[in-house]
Amino acid sequence: MLDDKKSALDDVEEAAEDFRESQAATARARERFVDRIQDARSARATQQEIADRCVIDPDDPNGEHLSRQRVAQFIDERRKKPK
Repeated sequence: MLDDKKSALDDVEEAAEDFRESQAATARARERFVDRIQDARSARATQQEIADRCVIDPDDPNGEHLSRQRVAQFIDERRKKPK
């Protein structure tokens, strides 16, 4: 029984490490995404033009996109973030 417990705990530790790595990668991707939104705005792209490029379902490129309001939220979030 002790071996089962150790094995289960080792599995939890491994899964936790995978989760931490995934979360860190997600945070980096999100920052890059917001940076690119800022770059597009600096290049005078409208919020609607940016939103139209953000396909929600990559298997359906003609489907749903981010809303202009969601793009605005990303922009506002960055404005409020201390550097």
